Amino acid sequence: MSYAKRLIVATLMLAVCVSVAASAQEEGGSVQAIEPTQVVRGRLDKVSLDELITMYTAETNRTVVYDPKRLSGEVTFRSSLRGAGTTADAMLRAALLEFRMTISSRGGFDTIVPMAEAITSCRSVSLAELEKLPGLHFVRIVYHLKNNEPNAVRGALQNLTSRQGGVVNPIVSRKDQGANTLVICDLAENLREIVKTLDDIDSKTSIVSKVIALKNVKASQIRMAVNSAALEDVSVGVPESDRTIVLTGFQNNVDRVAAVVAALDVGNE
Repeated sequence: MSYAKRLIVATLMLAVCVSVAASAQEEGGSVQAIEPTQVVRGRLDKVSLDELITMYTAETNRTVVYDPKRLSGEVTFRSSLRGAGTTADAMLRAALLEFRMTISSRGGFDTIVPMAEAITSCRSVSLAELEKLPGLHFVRIVYHLKNNEPNAVRGALQNLTSRQGGVVNPIVSRKDQGANTLVICDLAENLREIVKTLDDIDSKTSIVSKVIALKNVKASQIRMAVNSAALEDVSVGVPESDRTIVLTGFQNNVDRVAAVVAALDVGNE
């Protein structure tokens, strides 16, 4: 097909949106419109992905590469008669979500790929940039934990990500074979909620210290057993008085070792 013919086809596809709205009014339906102003009113039935892609390219001036045979389908938009302002970008991304797909930029072009594949091509953004992004953009963030081991929370986070798209990967440090960083890919609006959850989890699990006064034994007498129970999770300190033990670590680990100290601090019968 020549360039001129392709241009005519693209123009006709843009006109489809206006003709759909007009036909709805003639049949007594609600007012419909997808125009450069991007106002959706009432009911907009059976809008093809091809039409939405054409609107997207007109609005963003981006070039989209896709296979029409593989990418086919229709969606319906419903809004109030007052109309809801939006953009062609948002409408296309929302429609693609119905098919578990999203937009990915590669080499100056936009491609449409399954969300499960977008994790390899989505762009990385900072947490500050994430706050400003439109909700349906698929991106990657890096989250640094201060108090939690990511492998312990990965399962819960994975259940919060988008189905067939969102992914959570922990980064393991070579020093102690523990992890302190998460790489998460998902829709921006979902990532914002996940970050809030992580902030809450990480702030509540903080390092604490507990001083235990011994009543029946000296600290030196039970220190070896306490160290054995503490493993690498809790630091055990013994002051010169030899009558107290100081435990430092995460609250749950400190409580666990404190229970061992209490069991060992018994008098001779």
